[in-house]
Amino acid sequence: MSARATNRTPAAQSRSRGATRRGASHRGITLYEVILALAILLPALVVITQGITTATRAAVTSRLRTEAIFRCDSIVSEVVSGARPIQGVSRSAAEDGAAGWWWSMELLGGPHPDTLQISVTVEHEDSTGAVNASWTLNRLIRDPQLFLDAAAMAGSTSAAGSTGNPGATGAMGAGTSAGASGAAPSTGGLR
Repeated sequence: MSARATNRTPAAQSRSRGATRRGASHRGITLYEVILALAILLPALVVITQGITTATRAAVTSRLRTEAIFRCDSIVSEVVSGARPIQGVSRSAAEDGAAGWWWSMELLGGPHPDTLQISVTVEHEDSTGAVNASWTLNRLIRDPQLFLDAAAMAGSTSAAGSTGNPGATGAMGAGTSAGASGAAPSTGGLR
């Protein structure tokens, strides 16, 4: 040992060892640092959790709304094609058995006398009965009664025309049917 170390008293040596211990304990984490780290980390975790919850809720709502749009379009397409009758329906369960899906159809007069407005509403209810997705699709169609009346008129006109009309060949002889086509009779190039 050196001369300096031997001149120290045991109390001085213990004090220098204590100083070393205090320096060693300073390298660890203090309670203040832990509390400060938690004060920063916990609000960040709360914000991240709320963001994930909001994103999940938005994804579910978007999926349900998209399905409601597809269901509305399907019902309207069935009505337009004639696969489903054109009549008002008040709150009917989905035919495919999907839980929570309900639809209704309302018929309104269109902007013109020969049109109808079909309004189909599809709703999805959660397990508590609250509506969490809804969509309404409106579509104008021609009144199908107009086509039925036109077909009936055509049928009665063709039945009357087939009773035998002797002047059906026209004034110019066979092959001229000016009345049927709406064109002027052909003169054959003669004036």
